[in-house]
Amino acid sequence: MLAKTALCALIGAAVLAPQAIAQQPNHPFFDPASESRPTPTVEIGRGRVDFQTSAQQARVQRLMPQIEKAIAVQLANPDSAELKGLRTGRYEKAMIVCGVVDSIAASGETEKRRFMARPTIATLETADNSQAFRAGWKSTGCGF
Repeated sequence: MLAKTALCALIGAAVLAPQAIAQQPNHPFFDPASESRPTPTVEIGRGRVDFQTSAQQARVQRLMPQIEKAIAVQLANPDSAELKGLRTGRYEKAMIVCGVVDSIAASGETEKRRFMARPTIATLETADNSQAFRAGWKSTGCGF
């Protein structure tokens, strides 16, 4: 009798489990909308650029002139800018590039500032935005 009850419980679980999983909101396996979404041609990598696939590295290199321009407009001396520690992260569905920019400030001293940038916009860390910048730095996967 106990074996029969256990067998019925196993069969019931096997039949009902897929239905329970399918009812979970946004479950990627059973979400019919996920099948109609186009998949990106190059997956957005996270972490150091030099550790990513060649396709991901090529995508970053293709976007770098625009990203450098977005950063340069915020610097006192854009010709002195040098980008270091490049990493990629993700903000919503967009790839971002982050790292450190070394440049010469208006005072003539060298300054290092962290940045997060997309081709059209860049955010540099300042004393005024440091708390919000740190939160964004972590949430995008740029933190190092």
